Amino acid sequence: MINTTMDKALAGTLSYSPEHDLYLIRDNAVVLYIGITTQHITDRLFRHIDNGSLIGLAILLNTPESNRWSVDLLSPVDVVPGLDTATAEKYLIRSRRPLFNGTYNPDDNCGSDLYRHYLRRGSLFQNNVAGRVGL
Repeated sequence: MINTTMDKALAGTLSYSPEHDLYLIRDNAVVLYIGITTQHITDRLFRHIDNGSLIGLAILLNTPESNRWSVDLLSPVDVVPGLDTATAEKYLIRSRRPLFNGTYNPDDNCGSDLYRHYLRRGSLFQNNVAGRVGL
């Protein structure tokens, strides 16, 4: 496992490690998102931001606080030895219940107070982000 912060992951200072194809974004103990990447983590995070995904919006809306969020890069072996990447991702989502993952997540976090907390910060919220994400 490789642990870094969001600001370092976005800066592109990490070496690319294809065996660490799972990533977990968290704010201390709050798991925000779990995903798979086949590209450098910097490129993947910027895709989230550029495409306006929920985790991308949360990163932007919570800047500069989001710069201190943890980004954990994992291999399937770090999760459960013997699992492939897709199965390890499903396992992580089902067990860690990240706030912004819908698929495989047994919790419906959309509309929860914590969900709203992360999407109602900053000036972007005043510029119609609220309507876009259903708040």
